[in-house]
Amino acid sequence: MTCASCVGTIERTLACFEGITENSISLVLNNGRIIFDSNLTTEDEIMEEIEDVRYTVDLVSVAPLIGNEEISNICLDFKDELDEKVLEKLNTFSVDHGGFSSFEVDLENSKINVSFNKNDILGPRDVIDEIGKIGYTVTRA
Repeated sequence: MTCASCVGTIERTLACFEGITENSISLVLNNGRIIFDSNLTTEDEIMEEIEDVRYTVDLVSVAPLIGNEEISNICLDFKDELDEKVLEKLNTFSVDHGGFSSFEVDLENSKINVSFNKNDILGPRDVIDEIGKIGYTVTRA
């Protein structure tokens, strides 16, 4: 993707696709987050739809929604120097404490994209506080 028009094209395409309930595409991070009903569509079908409008796409991760979970997403800037172990620490922390669905870390730009369950974690301030407990300082991007 090279411009806001690219983002708009992908978002409009996905908005019309049966089974997709939410999509958020980021030009800055060069990625997207798509929430869909797996009873109505698949990851492969979504990827094909994006490729049909001439964009290359790679599947990074899939996190299923269970029951009435309400998943929210926040992008944060790290204020600390990062090393390769940050993702390992975050994943260990999420297993031990729950509430987090996924972490996507961009070491080059010192950013983290966090998906969390609103039923377990109240909001962005709680996410920031929880990440602080493992020794990282983050702020909203």
